[in-house]
Amino acid sequence: MIISKMQEEVTVALKAGKKEKVDTLRFALAELKNKAIEKQSELDDSEAISAISTMIKKLNDSISQFETAGRQELVEQYKNQVSILQTYLPEEIGEQELKKIVSQVIENNAALKENVGALIGKSMAELKGKASPARVSEMVRNLTQNS
Repeated sequence: MIISKMQEEVTVALKAGKKEKVDTLRFALAELKNKAIEKQSELDDSEAISAISTMIKKLNDSISQFETAGRQELVEQYKNQVSILQTYLPEEIGEQELKKIVSQVIENNAALKENVGALIGKSMAELKGKASPARVSEMVRNLTQNS
């Protein structure tokens, strides 16, 4: 389970003196615990992955704001946090596999061909945790424009 793996790695990082990794993992574990409290039950791996993805998205948003503001030290710090958290996400699928799955979703939902938003939603449901929303959205838009 992802959460228990993170807890074990906090201990390892503490012993190794990796302060940034410890801080990042503790922050992530606190966020996951808050999600579990909201839900009133333990999170399963797919829910944990979703929450970690949301954390990474927020960090990436902050990175772009800090780059605009010229705060390079914070950009580096947040990029390090993103790289630490990304190790807990499953490997994203390749471009060909993504295209194949999105094409199939579009084919199966021909009635929605004009509603790109609905197709993106259906594709995201199919690809949950396998590809980033930005990649899925771009692929749906490319495939609906070309057909």
